Amino acid sequence: MVRCLFEMARAMAPTTIFIDEIDSLCASRGQAGEHEASRRVKTEVLVQIDGINSQEDGQRKQVGLSCTCPKLADPPTV
Repeated sequence: MVRCLFEMARAMAPTTIFIDEIDSLCASRGQAGEHEASRRVKTEVLVQIDGINSQEDGQRKQVGLSCTCPKLADPPTV
């Protein structure tokens, strides 16, 4: 789902992706009992954010994130 969202943003550029409460989606990694699926989602979010403007197509693509508890969010997302 994450990859699909970012692929659509690239195809429909110029675009803005806004993810509200990123801290609930990407809580700090390495917590006891963290499920593998959670780690994969966090990794995919970070990879896609990092690569959103990698294409040299001249189209603007922006990502906005908000969080209510920055202390709970995974540090790379804040």
